[in-house]
Amino acid sequence: MKTYTDIRTTPLKFHKFYWKIWMPVQVILGGWNFGTLSVNMQNIDVYTRVDMAHYLLSGVLFAMAMGGFFRWKRSALVSVFAQLAENIIYVMAMYLVAVTTGGDTNFTLSALIGTLIRCIPVGIYYYNRRKLFVKGGYTRQQMEEINRGVSNSFAGSFFNNTNNSGYNPYGNGTDSMSNDYNTYQPQQNTEEHAYPTDSEGLRRVCPFCGKDVADSSNFCIYCGEKLK
Repeated sequence: MKTYTDIRTTPLKFHKFYWKIWMPVQVILGGWNFGTLSVNMQNIDVYTRVDMAHYLLSGVLFAMAMGGFFRWKRSALVSVFAQLAENIIYVMAMYLVAVTTGGDTNFTLSALIGTLIRCIPVGIYYYNRRKLFVKGGYTRQQMEEINRGVSNSFAGSFFNNTNNSGYNPYGNGTDSMSNDYNTYQPQQNTEEHAYPTDSEGLRRVCPFCGKDVADSSNFCIYCGEKLK
């Protein structure tokens, strides 16, 4: 499966759905469930406390990921993986408790299967895009370039290095890289080219092909004609 490194060429439709729709809904539902369970704190059992801890931790991880997604911080990616792992562990614990206590194993098993079907593809999706996330996130200038959709390559691994080194990837202070290729001028070599010369200091060329040849050459190394 392809691993993406360029943020401008990586398909991100599912990411936008997961970030802007799925995660906010889960935060709201988690907060609602947590509030419902905590209404009567004096009469809750240990299982209810575990459920409350699950909703609280999951909501915090979702919120951290949502915030980090704005600048593609590496901490957001860690939060996504931690939330997926926490969710899987939670439903597995539910199933084991139901098996050992004679609870509703059909419900917990279906919840476990559904969670695995959801979490594993999401984990694979973000694992393949892990190089888009950089330590500390992209700078404001870099995010403006991403949002404008500049056509040049924008590799996360490259900006991961330049972000923390103080190096300006835009060179001369311009806010765009789109014309770098057209405006780049190679450095001119100011040293005189050392052409081969004969014993009198005159440049010697092959009379047949015009290539530069050494004074001691009997044959042209380019066309093979006899010189002496």
